[in-house]
Amino acid sequence: SSSEDDATTEGTSSSEGDATTEQNPSSEDSTTTQGNPSTEEPAKVPVDSVELNKESVGMLVGDEITLTETVYPVDATNKAVTWTVVDSTTSQAVDGVTIDSNGLLKIGSSVAASTELTVTAKSVFNTSVSDTATITVGGTPVTTPETTPATTL
Repeated sequence: SSSEDDATTEGTSSSEGDATTEQNPSSEDSTTTQGNPSTEEPAKVPVDSVELNKESVGMLVGDEITLTETVYPVDATNKAVTWTVVDSTTSQAVDGVTIDSNGLLKIGSSVAASTELTVTAKSVFNTSVSDTATITVGGTPVTTPETTPATTL
């Protein structure tokens, strides 16, 4: 019948499940034909939530901080997140503000004091799940060597 031909064609052109398709040539969907699909590949554990280690942070111009995310459940299949940072008022990127793939946020010297930023860590696996932190940028620190805290008077 034509459904057998379609399933065989799917199995040979697809990179997944050739053996499964051959065992069940009349099936249209080769990934769910076995009685227990978890024997074919591990079940995917979806991301339920993402939590940042900070909700609100005050920073000075020139500062940097690393925000960390915790993805739940702890056995989620894909715990990757994408980081973004925008002006809280305009939702636009701010020149001089960067965040890397590890959550390292840097406030450049060109950023205006009193700028409020929103940092978001969004699940790659489940893009409807994210958490945010509010960053308030304060004034410019006293000019000191980079290894000396800016609180020196």
